[in-house]
Amino acid sequence: MIFRCDPHLHSGPCPWSDERHGDTPESMAEGIVRANLDVYAITNHNGFYEEDALVEEEVERLLDGTGRQILRITGAEIAFDFEGRRFHANHLCRNKFQRGRNLKIPGNACTFDELMWLRKYCPGVTILNHPIRRPGHVRNSYFDHVRDLVDTGEFEGIEVVNGAISLNAVRHRTPSTGLIKGPIQLFQQIRDNGIKIAAIGGGDAHRGFNRIPLSEGQTEDLRGLNAYDSDNQVGSAITEFCAETPKGLFEEIRMGRTCAVAVHREIRNYVRSAIDGLSLNGLRRYVRAQSQGT
Repeated sequence: MIFRCDPHLHSGPCPWSDERHGDTPESMAEGIVRANLDVYAITNHNGFYEEDALVEEEVERLLDGTGRQILRITGAEIAFDFEGRRFHANHLCRNKFQRGRNLKIPGNACTFDELMWLRKYCPGVTILNHPIRRPGHVRNSYFDHVRDLVDTGEFEGIEVVNGAISLNAVRHRTPSTGLIKGPIQLFQQIRDNGIKIAAIGGGDAHRGFNRIPLSEGQTEDLRGLNAYDSDNQVGSAITEFCAETPKGLFEEIRMGRTCAVAVHREIRNYVRSAIDGLSLNGLRRYVRAQSQGT
């Protein structure tokens, strides 16, 4: 069976801001059900929070009596430093934490060694999130740095389609195609080097923090343009995988057999043109834009 997963959702506060990074559990649950997901992960920043379980409770309430089930995976988005640069990674755990025993990571970022400790303490898979976040990152020297990080062998997946970043990019009056093409190009290079890494699509649904980088050191505030809306962020980019059950996600990511899919109408064409521009044989097996009307 083919399953649909959004492994990159936010529901709670952000440790470096007074603002909530995610919407209420009720709104998140509505978006998860509406997006027709089979699997989702709440990946709040630098910790596993009680609010994750509250979203799950709301999803179960909405599904009560329908016979439908949606699997929640325990996850967190971890900021970490590697050779002088800041990166983000989603760590998805095979097992859920017992309520009241959630793990929090102190500070705004951890070291690479601390991320490795988390991988050992909470077995699962680790996904390198939005590796290209600024137009200035679309250059060979930055790609080399990201490839050095991937070469550590500590990442099973790389996010090649990020819904929130893509939506911000295409809604800008002069869209930066590099923000969409860059991660796919990077994924292509990594696969060409013989590294079996999974293509991940994630909605990165959140509220606030909607500033699109125009160039190095410059941003434009698009807060009103991309305010949280469960219709256009939850499930705006997803990860499709084929398995016997939704829990097969972990094995499919480890084997690099997933497909990152853009489902929001505004970013489908941009992802499609990125694939066409790179023209890698078989790339559509790993990254594709869902056809209109689905």
